[in-house]
Amino acid sequence: MRAPRYPLHLTALYHSSGDIDWRAGRTVNISSSGALIQVDDPPPVGAAIEFRFVLPLGGEATGNGEIRGRARVVRLVEPSVSSQWFCGIAIEQYELTPAESDSLN
Repeated sequence: MRAPRYPLHLTALYHSSGDIDWRAGRTVNISSSGALIQVDDPPPVGAAIEFRFVLPLGGEATGNGEIRGRARVVRLVEPSVSSQWFCGIAIEQYELTPAESDSLN
């Protein structure tokens, strides 16, 4: 059974394993097992990537949190109208890096 998808539009940074330059995209939706990202320059299907999804500021946070991890590209959808591709990734490992807080609560 396919995991439920949640529409979530976050800044997405990614690079193929071994590359040092991060590329920017935007999440379209996420699930417990993957994400769909809108990108200009997609890695090929099967490529191992590292990703960072930048979380918005909230509460007493003084900086953005991130979801960081590793994934594999499982699907590419060619652009029809714009120049941006849709890149489906299967998340293999992730961690939540919270923003720093001014509060000690």
